[in-house]
Amino acid sequence: MPSADANDLMRSLIADKDGGNPEWKAESERLFGPQEASAQWREFEKAGIIPPPESDLTFVSVSANIPTQELAMFQADLLTRRGKSKFIVGDIADLGVHPFIENFVKPKVSELHSFDYLIWNASELPLPDGIADIVIDRKGALWHVAFNFKDPQLLIDTFNGYHRILKPGGSLVVDNIRGFTTYVAGLSAARQADIVIKTLSGAPLSEIYPDAPMQYEPSTIDEIRRLALALPDNMKLITTISENFDIKDFGEGGLSVKIFTKK
Repeated sequence: MPSADANDLMRSLIADKDGGNPEWKAESERLFGPQEASAQWREFEKAGIIPPPESDLTFVSVSANIPTQELAMFQADLLTRRGKSKFIVGDIADLGVHPFIENFVKPKVSELHSFDYLIWNASELPLPDGIADIVIDRKGALWHVAFNFKDPQLLIDTFNGYHRILKPGGSLVVDNIRGFTTYVAGLSAARQADIVIKTLSGAPLSEIYPDAPMQYEPSTIDEIRRLALALPDNMKLITTISENFDIKDFGEGGLSVKIFTKK
């Protein structure tokens, strides 16, 4: 369980990035925005990762920020869903999304199709066991735990929390856009120094990485892998994940993800 200080740090990091720097949201959606989210949902439908249209669906996004991508998935699902759908999304930081929910989300909901936004801690989700058909963590809690906290036990706890709320056979979806690590490794020392200087100066990501493939920073899977390789003993982390989930790669390019299916 993260300390109060860790929770406060995560809230401040997200609030600074998403609330204090509107450019970040626009840049983050340049390569994966609502259009890509809708396309990915269609791929999930075709692959059977989400329940068929005649069934009910419960979707959870644990680190939604401003839920533009989740709304796109909700709208895509409405086109085919004949059963009930329940979208539950949230974030640890209060990003002032009420106007977005009122203006863009509420007009889409009905008695059969709901969309709720909550402020929560992803490692302690206030949801019942076995509620979710699909959980999405895209550059969210897992990324922060691996990159900012470098805390293997908190990473295990977060994976266990996702496992708890998933139905048997339900899927955890984690971003896995590949290409960035190889890109950085091939840069000259001078170019890497330039990245550091521009990052510290607060330059927009598009200026820091004008030629980067797919995305501007390592994916969540990249960061988890990096943390695991840095541990003197990573067997507890590896065993916990492998015993709880079947794991496979899914999608290509900007839609690449890793699917963790609950055993």
